Amino acid sequence: MGEARRTIIVHAYDDKYEPCEVGFSMSGYGVRNDQIRCDKDKAKGGMKKSQPHVVVFELANRSSVDLQFPENPDVAMWVSDDHSTCLDQQPANPHPVIKAVSVSDDRQQLTVENLNCAKDNFKFVLNFERNDGKLCQYDPIWANQNGGQA
Repeated sequence: MGEARRTIIVHAYDDKYEPCEVGFSMSGYGVRNDQIRCDKDKAKGGMKKSQPHVVVFELANRSSVDLQFPENPDVAMWVSDDHSTCLDQQPANPHPVIKAVSVSDDRQQLTVENLNCAKDNFKFVLNFERNDGKLCQYDPIWANQNGGQA
């Protein structure tokens, strides 16, 4: 029995109607309609409650804007307890279930751990930094399905 690891590709593309003139979408295992689904019981062999899902977000930038994750993982991803709340600023405290752990040296990948300890939906924002320092945001949903085995 091991931790569930996956890579999710974040696609960035030119869209003049979006903020920063960049649109975003995701693809990868467990992704559908801008929502990530994590399920410990359906992971290979099942998972224990204490085991996190480890997710690497990888930027596939096809836009004309130079983008990268901020160096600080706490700035690269913000998570809200309430899936209906808009995240327009960094939360005061780290999230207890979903935590950004590290940003790669080239700032194209963000590694996140999700404890998935209860069934719930979480609103989160991935922040991308432009070469002028401005943040461009992508805000999908994270759906945790269960807490796994004892």
